[in-house]
Amino acid sequence: MRVAIRTVLVVEDEPDFRRLLEQLLRQAGYRVSAVRNGRRALVRLRRGPRPCIILLDLRMPVMSGHELLSVLRDHPRHRMIPVVLMTSEGPDGQTQGAAGFIRKPFEAKQLLRTVARHCA
Repeated sequence: MRVAIRTVLVVEDEPDFRRLLEQLLRQAGYRVSAVRNGRRALVRLRRGPRPCIILLDLRMPVMSGHELLSVLRDHPRHRMIPVVLMTSEGPDGQTQGAAGFIRKPFEAKQLLRTVARHCA
């Protein structure tokens, strides 16, 4: 599978927040692919280049972040993609396998440092 250098997959159901993340990441020089739920993320992963990181909201309709994380960790092509969870709640026992956790709301610098660490 080809890896698109500095491509970030954003999985976030809230449209305004998703657009804000897209804008912030693009301004920082990343390519961004953004979807509104876990099911769409799986489709995007099948069709597009492998991202260097997935920013994943935990609470979403259709397929939650917990469900998507579980599917990714069980899939040979996707298990090594770092997944950073984003939520307004604290981490829980279902976040095992994530590369990191960011509590909403967060500072733009914090997000960009986290992404840079995985997309060097």
